[in-house]
Amino acid sequence: MLFTSEQVSNGHPDKICDQISDAIVTDCLLNDRNSRVAVECMIKEYDITIAGEISSQHTPDFKDLTNAVLAGIGLQEVEAYTVNRLISKQSPDIALGG
Repeated sequence: MLFTSEQVSNGHPDKICDQISDAIVTDCLLNDRNSRVAVECMIKEYDITIAGEISSQHTPDFKDLTNAVLAGIGLQEVEAYTVNRLISKQSPDIALGG
């Protein structure tokens, strides 16, 4: 059997995207423990796109959360990044899955 895995170092775009997505999930759950969050993130130069579905009583501040992650890992000029949101409410069919 062949087994493969991927490892990326700190500062790699994949790791940054995971941290941004995690920050959004954590923020939603801290403010509404019944939140349902499915978000992904993509970085291309100074453009960050956050896409997915969120059903929550809380509306996260995507720009502030993103900037906090970027500053936390030591990136400079965090205000230069554009944050694009492609977020909708979670489909009621998915919520039925419990």
